[in-house]
Amino acid sequence: PTSYFVWRGHLLGFEHDLVVELAKSLDVNVEFVVAPNRASLYAWLLDGYGDLVAAGVTLPDTASRMMAYSRSYNRVVETVVTDSADHALDSIEDLAGRSLALRVSSAYWETAQLLRKQGIDFDIVHVPEEIETAEILERVATGEYDVTIADSHILDMELTWRDDIRRAFAVSDTVDHGWIVRPGDRELLAAVNAYLDSVVNGGFYRATKQKYFGSPQSSRTYVTGRAERTGILSPYDDLTRRYSDRYDFDWIMVTAQMYEESRFDPEVVSFAGAVGLMQLMPATARGFGFDSLTTPEVSIHAGTRYMRHVYDLLNDVPDPNERFWFALASYNAGLGHIKDARRLAEEHGLDPNVWFGNVAVVAPLLQRRAIHRQFQYGYCRCNEPVAYVRKIRNRYRAYSAAEAR
Repeated sequence: PTSYFVWRGHLLGFEHDLVVELAKSLDVNVEFVVAPNRASLYAWLLDGYGDLVAAGVTLPDTASRMMAYSRSYNRVVETVVTDSADHALDSIEDLAGRSLALRVSSAYWETAQLLRKQGIDFDIVHVPEEIETAEILERVATGEYDVTIADSHILDMELTWRDDIRRAFAVSDTVDHGWIVRPGDRELLAAVNAYLDSVVNGGFYRATKQKYFGSPQSSRTYVTGRAERTGILSPYDDLTRRYSDRYDFDWIMVTAQMYEESRFDPEVVSFAGAVGLMQLMPATARGFGFDSLTTPEVSIHAGTRYMRHVYDLLNDVPDPNERFWFALASYNAGLGHIKDARRLAEEHGLDPNVWFGNVAVVAPLLQRRAIHRQFQYGYCRCNEPVAYVRKIRNRYRAYSAAEAR
């Protein structure tokens, strides 16, 4: 939850924001992949599910030959935490006879082993890998767990809004957090380190850290985000569900599209005159019987109705999932331009019925005069629908994961 979470439809998190800026600096697109638990991070990296681990990982004292570690981007202190009524813990020796709740994959586990080697006799309770530190702290507060260890920045965030846990004492010197890449990805590691060299201690970095760890307001957002894991994605979920059901669409996908169109602002008007949550042109809406787009319900109804119209016109795309990607692209750029892009893909030996890796690859070529003049609908700034569909797909995946929790 401190690294990557959904709050009222927005993708947020300390590492999320830093990685977005990294991607911008490298002029690449970024896709966030959420491992099922922390123990899977390293295996997923080595298996190629992703290229970079950015999840508040403690740097090892000696770099593993299996991984390549970046320079530090954050420094924290590992701290023993107990419930606020427990005043029996003031030093490491006071841990004797207590039960320490930890994940095996966490750096805290290694710290606990070092404490035991010092002769401190305490029990360790194995916490399931899918439970993050913030939830462990919640269970300490309720008495389900006795004591735990948390990084100081996570604890700082929790203590800005709750008083049922307390900071007992530090059990480490300052420890460093870093990002991880595969050992062979030397160019990527060099780029990551160059980025971190340029950003850490700068204005953007300080503002981002303050945003997540430095104020009660940021903590309220964080707590609200945790509470909204019940599936609330936008203020308009009931309407989106209703009209998605009517037109046989996945409501989460429509919500992801709505965010991309308007950031859930029902009063936004584009430079071209598109209006409302789904950013329809008034003339288009009137063609489907909607005289006004001023209310969220009408805007969502009209936009979803228009998406159904475009989707139905693409009935020569056999796979329904692929057809939706083409419908999104057509919603953004116009059906004619997407038809041209499909023809162009076929000319390049690509599948005209598959968007990602095929039509999306060649669609931006329609910006070139030598190419677009050969097609019926002419010039298209088609890098925009390519980015539009990609962002909606990525946001849909994040929303689906949040809704499923």
